[in-house]
Amino acid sequence: MLLNYVVYLTYKVGWNRKKLTVGIAWEKIVGKDVKSIDKEDIGEIKNISEDHIHIEKGLVSKHRYTVPKSFAERYEDDHVILSLTEDEVKEKYKDQSD
Repeated sequence: MLLNYVVYLTYKVGWNRKKLTVGIAWEKIVGKDVKSIDKEDIGEIKNISEDHIHIEKGLVSKHRYTVPKSFAERYEDDHVILSLTEDEVKEKYKDQSD
């Protein structure tokens, strides 16, 4: 079965942090910004395919990345957060057409 939802919301209750899993359709994150686990801007989600997130960064000189959905760790502050560092995304998931 293909998972069609991903998102985690974190909020504070007193001194404890609790994580809630809240479903959001993959299609609803198209156009949202993506950040790496080290909080670097990766780009904007342009498309979602069955197994991948297609990300684009730049206005004139565009950089494109195709990242497996399994690396989408959470949805936080209107951003999709990947479980990868910026360097990992650039080294392993840069589209060959760039």
